Amino acid sequence: MLDTGLVPVERGRAEYTGINNARASVEAFRFSQETQAYQLLSLVAAQARAANVDAEIVNGIGTAGFATDKEIAFVKGASFIWVKSLNGRPADLNELAHAWAENLDKGEGDIPPLIKHLPNPEQAQKNAVYLNSFTETQTQRWRLMVQPRF
Repeated sequence: MLDTGLVPVERGRAEYTGINNARASVEAFRFSQETQAYQLLSLVAAQARAANVDAEIVNGIGTAGFATDKEIAFVKGASFIWVKSLNGRPADLNELAHAWAENLDKGEGDIPPLIKHLPNPEQAQKNAVYLNSFTETQTQRWRLMVQPRF
């Protein structure tokens, strides 16, 4: 997990076994604010883009998220969910992620307003790194190794 300085209200991890012994883990984080969950999504997506340039945040599962062949991460309300394949097999991560999303509170059901005010917001959302407050821009303990593409 990225060391972002964000402190969730609740946190949990579970492992699942599917058909043909496909294994996946789910990490779930619930924050006090929806924007904190979105911040974590944008940071995890930036990390994923370092290995896979197609890891773009889109509207799909939950309010917004991204998917690669090895992981799916999304936010819904104040929750951030990260589903990862554990054994390298193409587990049906999509089905597991949708099952988790169905049981979460949708909150406002929208991305942070600041993202909508960026130039070309539909494109910007795919790669923008969102920070919840000005304080966090000064205290972040991670390095962004890729430049956002707008």
